[in-house]
Amino acid sequence: MKRSFVFCFLFLSLSISIWAKDPQPAQDLLKRATALQSVASSYTEASEKECYWKPKSPKTQDCMQKQVSFYNQEAGAGSFVFDPQLNVIRYTGLHFQQILDQYPGTSAAAEADYFLLTKQLVGHPDVVLPRVKNYLQRNPEEKWQSKGLLLWARLNEDAWWIHRKWSWVLYNGEVSPEELIVKSEPYRQEALRTFERIVKEFKKFPESKPAKQELKLLKEYKTDGVLYGIMNETRK
Repeated sequence: MKRSFVFCFLFLSLSISIWAKDPQPAQDLLKRATALQSVASSYTEASEKECYWKPKSPKTQDCMQKQVSFYNQEAGAGSFVFDPQLNVIRYTGLHFQQILDQYPGTSAAAEADYFLLTKQLVGHPDVVLPRVKNYLQRNPEEKWQSKGLLLWARLNEDAWWIHRKWSWVLYNGEVSPEELIVKSEPYRQEALRTFERIVKEFKKFPESKPAKQELKLLKEYKTDGVLYGIMNETRK
C-alpha cells in the first residue's frame, strides 16, 4: 500500500510538472505559429496569382503589400511581411516570439527558439554562427542540442563551401587557391568534428542519420548540394 501510494504521488507530481512546463495555451500558440510558418509559401503563390497572373491584375508590388495586410487581419498585425527584393511573403515568427515572451522555460519555448533561429541564418559566418552557439547555450536539452548541433555542422559546411566556391561573395575579388584553403579548411574541420559528435553522442535522435551521411560526403570534400544558411539568399 505504501509503495503504491508513493508511486501514485510521484506520477501525480510528474504530471503536474509536465502540465506546468507546457501549459495548453503555449501548445496552442505553438501550433498556430507552426501552421502560419507552413502557409507562407502558399500565400506568396496566391498573391502572385492575384497581383500578376490574372488578366486585369495590377502587376505591382503594392498589390502584394495589400495582400499582406489582408493576411495580417486574420493572423495578427505583424505576422507576415512582403520582401520586395525576392517578391515573396514571409512569416515573421511573431507567434514564436510570443511563446518565448509569455512561456519561457517550457519545451514549447525551446521549439519556438529553434524556429526563430532558422529564420536568422542569412549573413556572414561571423554573424550567423554565434547565433547558433547562443541557441545551444540556451537550450541544453538533448533533443535541441541534437538539432542545434546538426545546424551548426551544416552551417560550417556551408561556410567551407562558400569560401572555396564563392570567394567573390565574401571578399569582392579574386583570392589565391592557397588563401582559400587557409580560410575554408577550419570550417570543414569544425563541421567534421560536429557531425562525428552527433553520430556518437546522439544516436537515438533523428539527426544522427543525416549527420552520418553528410560526414561521409564531407570527408570526401563533397556536400549534399544544399545551403542551409549563411548566404543562401545571395546565391538565389
